[in-house]
Amino acid sequence: MLNFNDSRSKLFFEFVRLLKEIKPKYFLLENVKMKKEWQQIISREL
Repeated sequence: MLNFNDSRSKLFFEFVRLLKEIKPKYFLLENVKMKKEWQQIISREL
């Protein structure tokens, strides 16, 4: 299971950065099963 320390996780934060910059009306984000700890981080960022 990956975590936010894995280099591949940087894509999520890039996605968040783009969302804040572009401010789309809708967006779709698909993710994989993860620990509750990471779910909370994702929810907070979005």
